[in-house]
Amino acid sequence: MAVNMELGMTVPPVGLNLFIISGIVREKLEEVTKGVVPFIVVFILVLIVIGVSHDLSLWLPTYLSE
Repeated sequence: MAVNMELGMTVPPVGLNLFIISGIVREKLEEVTKGVVPFIVVFILVLIVIGVSHDLSLWLPTYLSE
């Protein structure tokens, strides 16, 4: 859920984190978006891996409950 929420906060056009970063560094939103694209790709790949592999996504809760 955390990876999915961060992806939602980073992806345009609603990405609140993009607006915050744009205001801090005083760059255009388009420039910030270009710099964030590699991270968006990684977020999507991680989300796919977690969604497909149930064993991987449930490993930590299972480990902590034992």
